[in-house]
Amino acid sequence: MTTAAIEIQNLSLHYGRQAALDRISAEARAGDIIGLVGRNGAGKTTLLEALVGLRLADTGQVRVLGQPADQLNARARERIGLVFQEDELFDWMPVWRHVDLVSGFYSNWQEDRVDELLRSWAIPADKRVGTLSRGQRQMLAIALALGHDPEILLLDEPVSALDPVARRDFLSRLVDLACDSARTIIFSTHLIGDLETITNRLWLLSRGRLLIDGETDLLREHTRRLKIQARSELPATLGLAGTLRERIDKRSAEVIISTAEQPDRRDIEARLDARVEIEHLGLEALCLEYLS
Repeated sequence: MTTAAIEIQNLSLHYGRQAALDRISAEARAGDIIGLVGRNGAGKTTLLEALVGLRLADTGQVRVLGQPADQLNARARERIGLVFQEDELFDWMPVWRHVDLVSGFYSNWQEDRVDELLRSWAIPADKRVGTLSRGQRQMLAIALALGHDPEILLLDEPVSALDPVARRDFLSRLVDLACDSARTIIFSTHLIGDLETITNRLWLLSRGRLLIDGETDLLREHTRRLKIQARSELPATLGLAGTLRERIDKRSAEVIISTAEQPDRRDIEARLDARVEIEHLGLEALCLEYLS
């Protein structure tokens, strides 16, 4: 059994009295591409910061590459790439000089890779960073994060400023990076449709709590929505196997379940004295159920 690249155990973190992260436990392994979704303020950026020790836990712990996240040594930090939505690039520097500056911090800098990325993303090396478009700045930050071939790559809204063509190219490269070297990638996004094609796991945060941690293929295959219309008032909870969420309003209910077995519609109808409709729920629809 391989050791997880990232281990999160009962992690809580507060801003004043407000819980930014609330008792989160999860892990990420080599080869995982994890989509981190949630509304603004759900805790996505705070979680990514906690994974590299930029935010300290009130309770619980995070271990990255076998070390406490707030005590990572220099060798471990060289194995991590990090890009936040708001970049920290120097506007006055030409792109080539910025690349040269960052390369000096890493012993395994891959100049050819960075040059190829900048060429393919049409980022001119002689232009000042401050003159680049927002999308070009984002791609430059990503290229710099990939320059030292990190084993763990953490990306906060990496495609928010990209046009559809650039986004498709970047996501394709992300898959190649993970598959070629068993890299661990966690990226937050509001573009839920991207999760369908490239992720193998989904973390869904809401108000600091991790509501969903599951394999995307299984979530897509096993998640269903049940619409129930009963002849008499329903109980406070229906007790259906695999229930993720249920909304009950007297004689009607809508229940989201995730089970490997197809639910027995006739059995549910007989037990609740109700009419039941069952439909598969795609990954995007599942996320929207929790985010709406």
